[in-house]
Amino acid sequence: MLSKVPYIETYRGFAGTSRVIFNCRLLKDQNHYANLEDSLWKNLRNIFRKVASREIPYGEIEISLNGSTYQARADNEGYVFIDAPTQIQFEPNAHWKEVTLNSKKHTFQCEYLVPSSKATYGIISDIDDTILVTDVHSPVRMIYNSLIKNPFQRQAFNGIKEFYKEKTVQGHNPVFYLSNSPWNLYQNIKQFLDIQMLPKGPILLRDYGMHFPTVPKAYSHHKENNIELLLEVYPDLSFVLIGDASQEDAIIYSHIKNKYPQRIKKILIREVSNPKNMAKIASNREVDMKSIHFFNTYEDLITLDL
Repeated sequence: MLSKVPYIETYRGFAGTSRVIFNCRLLKDQNHYANLEDSLWKNLRNIFRKVASREIPYGEIEISLNGSTYQARADNEGYVFIDAPTQIQFEPNAHWKEVTLNSKKHTFQCEYLVPSSKATYGIISDIDDTILVTDVHSPVRMIYNSLIKNPFQRQAFNGIKEFYKEKTVQGHNPVFYLSNSPWNLYQNIKQFLDIQMLPKGPILLRDYGMHFPTVPKAYSHHKENNIELLLEVYPDLSFVLIGDASQEDAIIYSHIKNKYPQRIKKILIREVSNPKNMAKIASNREVDMKSIHFFNTYEDLITLDL
């Protein structure tokens, strides 16, 4: 049943010392979180509702941030992307603040991260087959994992919770999750990360929309663009980049390291069993295999000096 009240689905944002960046989406109805006891049929129904979301194109919202008010208009897919100037004071402990969003007299809150002033580096991590077992190399298993299973049924890689607890240094070092998954799956990914008790952090996804055949050109630099944005927002912070060898992570991260050599502390790539993927990485001219730390399990990384 559709709600008569426009619903704003908010996505965690992040703040630098002089700007706050976040986005949201105007929808005609609210997406629902999964439950532990959901059946296969309910999983399919919920994922279909997320993929076939009913957006409100070109809707208007009012944004209240640190005493200032802004007006914003959604794009044709209902998305609103905000990069607002403001003054932020970093404190010893990382914390989350809220920006208020209003649509037709209905109020919603969007969280954004203010990192700790004690942070020594940030972590930017891929999600699929890096944190979340997806089996991207197998289309059948990927579809089964992504569409049939709900966040309670999805599997994380062993040792990942302990790894992040160690490397975030009591929560001082921020974690940013970066994926090529669509925003439609945001709630599922957020819920999965919460269930696994992984560090709370912004989740940067992308809009698939109905842009064929321009999708490859328009979105091929999604990860690279977002990493560069984080480097820009946090000029005094270096980063550790974590990904896997099943996709383009090693190549994208190497390109970033070549472009910003002083800003990237480490590149960590989870190895995969497919030799073609490893050969593709090794044959790429931009990839310096010696600059990448390949690993099999997160237990191998616990004692690694970052």
